[in-house]
Amino acid sequence: MGKSQNLILGGNALKRITFLVLALVLLLVITGCNSAPVINSFTPSSLKIEAHTGETEHFSVNASDPDKNTTLTYSWVFKSGSPRSATGPAVDWTAPGDPIVTEAVVTVSDGKESVSKKWEITVKDPSPTIPGSLTSAGTKGKITLSWEASTGNDLASYYVYRGTSPGNLSKIATVNAPATTYEDTIVEDGALYYYHITSFGKSESQPSNQTYNMHGTRLTDTSADFTTIVADSPYVIENDILLKGDLSIVNNTKLYVLPGVDIVFGTEDVASLYVFQGLFVTKGTQANPISVSSFDSGYELRIIAAAAGSSLEYTEFQQLTGTDTTKAVCVSSCSPTFSHCRFISDGKTIEFASSGANVVNCYFSGLSLGFEQSVESTLNIESNIFLNSQNAILFSNFATGSVAPVVGMIHNNIFECNGIGNTHYSHADLSILAWTDLAFTFPLAGNYFFRTDNYNAAITNQSGFIVYYDTKSPNQTFNFANLLTTRPTGAGPGWGTLPF
Repeated sequence: MGKSQNLILGGNALKRITFLVLALVLLLVITGCNSAPVINSFTPSSLKIEAHTGETEHFSVNASDPDKNTTLTYSWVFKSGSPRSATGPAVDWTAPGDPIVTEAVVTVSDGKESVSKKWEITVKDPSPTIPGSLTSAGTKGKITLSWEASTGNDLASYYVYRGTSPGNLSKIATVNAPATTYEDTIVEDGALYYYHITSFGKSESQPSNQTYNMHGTRLTDTSADFTTIVADSPYVIENDILLKGDLSIVNNTKLYVLPGVDIVFGTEDVASLYVFQGLFVTKGTQANPISVSSFDSGYELRIIAAAAGSSLEYTEFQQLTGTDTTKAVCVSSCSPTFSHCRFISDGKTIEFASSGANVVNCYFSGLSLGFEQSVESTLNIESNIFLNSQNAILFSNFATGSVAPVVGMIHNNIFECNGIGNTHYSHADLSILAWTDLAFTFPLAGNYFFRTDNYNAAITNQSGFIVYYDTKSPNQTFNFANLLTTRPTGAGPGWGTLPF
């Protein structure tokens, strides 16, 4: 092919490109620049919805034209139900009479461009009404549920849901209508069960109100001393109770206290809440703490060789006193757990004797922290607050065979020091009282100490303390190393009033 022919072909291509550009420009002039409509909002707001058979659902869209010079049109299409099609920005649609998964689509157009929105609709048969006023009653061996009957929509049965936490329930039983009670006999000692009920016809209703309970023999008001017996164990205190005598939880028996209960001792003499080889558990919560108090001469708390698993949670012990001249609370030869509890006394001691107790996030007012004879390896006194006591810490009678605390067993606690002199153990901040010349060193490391009401001024060395050493145990001493210099956060029970 010659050079002239190549020039002719190149010129034709250029003419074609020029023609196409001119045509595109002419098209834009004739039609103008157009933007698609915009859907600003829509109802239902979720694009996956549920509807009941035969019920009416309202659909709508709010749209606008960015060009602001065009009237928009709306076209609705439904795969089932009535109507199957419609126009306008809103439509009321009636679901079909049988369960189905269907869809609705709306298209908004300005005559040139359009935009759509699609809903997925799950059509279900309507359920019976929600069961009403669910209540529970516990006795030994079972928990009985009762509720008000549901109505309508082919009611066939009720589903019973249960769990050990309020937010995690699963179905355990089906009760055929018209019955409105259920006995739960597969229950464990000490398990606090939460329940709700649904009704079922062609579909399942929403849950009823929630209730909770525990099985066991109910302990109510007493007119004299009360001692638990194996035949009636486990016991449960479900409602407020007045005790006109001692309460003793003894060998191989169990007693549980439910959230929000008030236990009041009403005796002329000092009463005793006495746990001896039994199990004692209080199940208070931050929202529903348990209260133990007295309106007469007070009471003492004695936990001796308690069964494994004994624990006190979110419980306040007020008016603590004792028949002993020094002790209001005594824990001996066992390892109970105290968590988020409050103990209120006036110048007495909480004493741990040969104990491995776990005491975490508690508050002690008017109670010195005392240790006697020995400690167990499981001892843990952590993140507690001790205020308004004479002694901050007292160690006594550590002798041959004793085990002294090690660093870390008593840590992150806050202690107020109110000592007035070192001539008597009860007047000092820190005291050692023993009848042996064996050498023991008691650690204070990792705890925060302050002088009366001066909450933010730490005592950081021995010279800041008033210390009492028994002359009969000259080889026993405190280790003042590594005291906290700032008051720790997170100590205390997290509820009730504190000065800081």
